[in-house]
Amino acid sequence: MYNVNIGYGDHMKNKRAFTLIELLAVIVIMGILLTITIPQLINNLKDKKDVALETIKETIVSIGKNYAIDNNIEAPFYISINDLCTEKYLECPVINPATNSDLAGYVIMDLNNIYYFSYTIPNISNLIVNLNDGQLEQRLLSEYFAGTKLSLNIPAKEGYTFTGWTVEGEGASLSENILTIGTSATTITANWQRNTVTLTVNLNEGSTTQSFEETYYSLSTLSLINPTKEGYTFTGWTVEGTGASINGTELTIGTSATTITANWEINNPVYSYSCSNGSVGTSPYYIVYTGKCTVIDDGNDNWRVKFLTSGDLTMSSTTIIDAFLVGGGGGGGYTGGGGGGGYTTTAKTITLTAGTAYSISIGVGGAGQAAAASGGKGADGGASSAFNKSAAGGKGGKGDSYTNHSRAGGDGGSGGGSYDNTINISGVGGSDGGDGGIGRSGLAGGVGQGTTTREFGESSGALYAGGGGAACYNPSSGAGTGAAGGAGGGGTGGRSSHYIGSEGEVNTGGGGGGMYIGAGMAGGSGIVIIRNAR
Repeated sequence: MYNVNIGYGDHMKNKRAFTLIELLAVIVIMGILLTITIPQLINNLKDKKDVALETIKETIVSIGKNYAIDNNIEAPFYISINDLCTEKYLECPVINPATNSDLAGYVIMDLNNIYYFSYTIPNISNLIVNLNDGQLEQRLLSEYFAGTKLSLNIPAKEGYTFTGWTVEGEGASLSENILTIGTSATTITANWQRNTVTLTVNLNEGSTTQSFEETYYSLSTLSLINPTKEGYTFTGWTVEGTGASINGTELTIGTSATTITANWEINNPVYSYSCSNGSVGTSPYYIVYTGKCTVIDDGNDNWRVKFLTSGDLTMSSTTIIDAFLVGGGGGGGYTGGGGGGGYTTTAKTITLTAGTAYSISIGVGGAGQAAAASGGKGADGGASSAFNKSAAGGKGGKGDSYTNHSRAGGDGGSGGGSYDNTINISGVGGSDGGDGGIGRSGLAGGVGQGTTTREFGESSGALYAGGGGAACYNPSSGAGTGAAGGAGGGGTGGRSSHYIGSEGEVNTGGGGGGMYIGAGMAGGSGIVIIRNAR
């Protein structure tokens, strides 16, 4: 920024004193000289101020020329001192040394590219620029010398393509990007064409009721309907594309190709699980279990998982479940009662944290009593445990060598039947939490838990933990098969080699059947079942 002001002033010198006679002589001489020199001094001073003014104007013209060069302005052109100050090419005010007041004027470049200073200007036209919400990286003045030629830059507007200028004003014109200022007010208006971009919708195997066009106007908005996918929960959209964004369900189309991708979180292991005996889907699985399992689709996004052998369970997302546990069934007695079914436990609304390994232990079935002297009864079933819950195993059926030869059925979820040495009369295994059947001389069967052994304790659930049937007394080779096991996996009683009883059913916790003059049958292993909380 230039400061072109120039200041003026005179300095007095100290003189030694004169005598009175000398002073009078000097006064007379000075009076004569003053009548001659004062007009000359005034003229000289005026000449110096005029020279200074011309110097200032020449400097201003040079500054105006720099402005025109910096901004690529072609002739003819003018700019005022005030505009040079506004554009920070000049420091105002500029003082006129001849009048000691603000200097006003213009730098003009004529059609021959000659620059000069003038107190007035030729015909001036206003320039009105309408960018229609666009932006122009170019400084344009509000007034120009008629006929001035300007090189226009291309404006920009997000989401639009510039298609050219509309020019209005008498004598105004545009050739390519060169604007000629008219002889009246000149208006230039930017014209735009809205861009269209492609929209790609990736539902990731989901579905939607919404229809989409192939292209949309850039920066337009679109209300999205959440898609669905069986067994999964929609967790939102991933949006790609310059300028594209989403707020809730409102999508803003970008200024370049836009892609939206549906994200899902699985909520049904039917579609994603991995157990030691098989898998469905791909990693990362919703359920990972190191033992054997069976996954069941209950419909309407409801599911169950049966854990058949012991292992560790890990969920990929935090899930609230219900759990049902059955202990292993007790073994049957030697010439004795049936084993008791495993006890059952139901627990609701258990939270399993994503990424946490939960140990699940499946209770083993108790072994049958091998001989009259082997402990007097079948072995107790093992406990099943998971999620800090447990279900005890059923008790073994008592055999011939048990105290007082009681030969009673074992206690459990459902009681085992008691042995009777009356031909073909023995106690059946208990069902649904009931006691085992009565045997020898009215000997009561094993005691059941007194509550339902149906899955999750619900009336519609499958039965588990049936008691084992007692052995059948029939020393002849005639008819007689032993007492039936209880519903829910209880084993049937048997008699020697004539009729072999049955073990408790695997993964039901059923008690093993008793045997007449033979080793009792083993109880069935327990089970742990989970489902989505209901």
